[in-house]
Amino acid sequence: AAPGGTEPFMAPFLAPLEPNITAPFAVPVADVPFAAPVNSTAPVASQSDLAWDITGQVIGWMYFVAWSISFYPQVWTNWRKKSVAGFSIDYQVLNIQGYVCYTIFNSVMFFSPVIREQYFAWQGAFPGSTASDVAFGAHGLLMCAILAIQSIIYERGGQTVSKLTFLYTGLIWTAIVVVGILVGAKVLLLLWLIQAFGFVKMSITLVKYTPQVYLNWKRKSTEGFSLPGVLLDISGGVLSFLQMFLMSFHSGKWDQFEGGNIPKFGLSVLTIVFDMIFVVQEYMYKPRPGKQHANGYVG
Repeated sequence: AAPGGTEPFMAPFLAPLEPNITAPFAVPVADVPFAAPVNSTAPVASQSDLAWDITGQVIGWMYFVAWSISFYPQVWTNWRKKSVAGFSIDYQVLNIQGYVCYTIFNSVMFFSPVIREQYFAWQGAFPGSTASDVAFGAHGLLMCAILAIQSIIYERGGQTVSKLTFLYTGLIWTAIVVVGILVGAKVLLLLWLIQAFGFVKMSITLVKYTPQVYLNWKRKSTEGFSLPGVLLDISGGVLSFLQMFLMSFHSGKWDQFEGGNIPKFGLSVLTIVFDMIFVVQEYMYKPRPGKQHANGYVG
């Protein structure tokens, strides 16, 4: 039963009331990131299991390539124009924080035996974070740093970081600090802090595109915002969702959609939704022959 009558959903996150409480596994988890509990009755993977695993890994690296390449058109556009006037500064400030959280979330979920054990006790399965997730997060963080440098050295068209972005930034990091304090006080397990990084990433994804949508609408133009990057972003979102679906379908465990890996699920869905909005804006604000736009150029 859950300690103190706590609901089963929260029970795995609560720190043990007694220091010598038994771990979820009869035999300790091997000290490797993808290890399963060691026991003599573990089923041997079939050829079908191997095929599904390879398919999931291939799709995972495909989404890694699509999402990773999606950064480069914007970097190229900024460099070519020596300007980020069409690229929202608020979006960039939020995005780099999101990738910090996403990299921490996936790296710990993939590499830490302690967190993987706690997750198994919660969901009855190991985390869905893969090597491609870790690689994508680290690469995305690097590219965000490059875009941040461009936002500092290039002409910004009068853009500054908004008060709302500062306020939102303060709120999310305050929330993480509070959860960290509860973990330090042994009220919550460390897993809850790692999940917090994931949920913060998803919340940032929910709001980060809004400044870019607004900037495009305000300028009545998508000039300076890379459409090829948007199309690659859509491809990556579809492939990421497909990987999660196939992994869950094969295992019969839908924990990734029910709370276990909400950050990755939310990232995929929200990316697709907002990128479709950008595609519509590209069509709406595309310069027509002889028509002068608000930013002064003539199609």
